[in-house]
Amino acid sequence: FGSSSVFRFPMAPKSEIPEWDPYTVLGLSTDADAKAIKSRYRKAALEVHPDRNPDDPRAEEKFAKLTRAKDLLLDPALRAKVDQRVEARAERAARQSKQDGQRKKLREELEARERQAEEDRLARLAVARGIARQHKEVVERRKRAREEDRNAMDSEWAEMMHVRRAKEARQECCEVRVTWESRILSEEQLAAFFARPRFIAADHVGATVLFRTRDEALAAVAKASTASEFRAEVCVDAAAVQVNEDVAVPPKLKNLTLHELEELVLPRFAAAALKQSPGSGGAKCGL
Repeated sequence: FGSSSVFRFPMAPKSEIPEWDPYTVLGLSTDADAKAIKSRYRKAALEVHPDRNPDDPRAEEKFAKLTRAKDLLLDPALRAKVDQRVEARAERAARQSKQDGQRKKLREELEARERQAEEDRLARLAVARGIARQHKEVVERRKRAREEDRNAMDSEWAEMMHVRRAKEARQECCEVRVTWESRILSEEQLAAFFARPRFIAADHVGATVLFRTRDEALAAVAKASTASEFRAEVCVDAAAVQVNEDVAVPPKLKNLTLHELEELVLPRFAAAALKQSPGSGGAKCGL
């Protein structure tokens, strides 16, 4: 290349094997012979020579490295060491690649197991939630059924007790039958009118009012004669007394005894009572 070229690049000892690969620097394969090495060196040296690349500050370094690679490969002993290092690096790279492949495979298997475990967990969670929801629905249905049964029992019990009380009241009390004339009154209005009845049951035809004693029933019938909305009749044993507004009511009617009431009401309707049939359940008298 000319005797005027001066290389100031520090050269490593010839016996030292560099870390870089001479085959890669020259662009050769490991089975290249001496002729191929020299030919490739001459061609590459012309490309990187400092005289041909004055603007490249690394031209001397490149040329020296190229020359060192050629010297290493042309020396059989040094080339053997280079080949050993290259083979060791290739084996190490192969092992690393294999390990990387194994690690990659293990990582993929681990990720697949984790995904499967997560899917299984979500599936179990969904099943558990479904079971919990079904259990909750069963509990709620049973609770509603118990409440309905309890309400039905309460309603039946209340109705039974109402019928029982009404029956007892009919057996123990004196009954007054009310028939509407001008308008229909509510049970509350009848209760207020008759003061303190024991039982009242009203409908669109009339009402049945029970009193604790015979005296109260007769007093109520007498008081009913002042009302224009209805007429009343009291059933006492085998006789029923009907009173309307033609009956004269004493000022202190509530204080009258049973004997006084019978003397006031019954004589006036004796004829009408005798006309009733004996099997009708009681004679009815009316004005």
